[in-house]
Amino acid sequence: MSASKNFMMMSSMSSPKRKENPHANRIAKISEKLNGLQVGADMDRSSRMDLIENRIRTLETSLNEEVEGNTKKFNIVREQLNKIQKTVEDERQTREQVIEDKLVEVRHLEERVQYNLASEIQARREQEGKVLRIMEEKVGSLINDFSKENRFRMEATENM
Repeated sequence: MSASKNFMMMSSMSSPKRKENPHANRIAKISEKLNGLQVGADMDRSSRMDLIENRIRTLETSLNEEVEGNTKKFNIVREQLNKIQKTVEDERQTREQVIEDKLVEVRHLEERVQYNLASEIQARREQEGKVLRIMEEKVGSLINDFSKENRFRMEATENM
């Protein structure tokens, strides 16, 4: 109990035993006023506490809603980021596969070019061999013809 309530109780108890004293009346009135102020202060304090508690609940609710909204936004962003990462990874794998395919194709082309080049070189050597044989045959034939003609001339000059 507060001191003013104690005082009031004491003064109300002692009033009937004593004669009405002007100071006692005055003290009783002041006690009543103090008691009223105390009750008012208690009510003010209680209403302020209720108001503060309501504000805290409102703030907690707002904070929870904000956190929930941000969580949803972050989840959406996270999902989008995961999709982008998957798309980038798929494109990277596709590019790597295309590069590998092109490398295989280039190797096949190189092999065909090497084969064709070797075939051309072989065909050229064979043609050179044929041309050389043909030239040797013609040169040999010309030499034979010149030799025969030279013999005929020599025989003709001797016979003459």
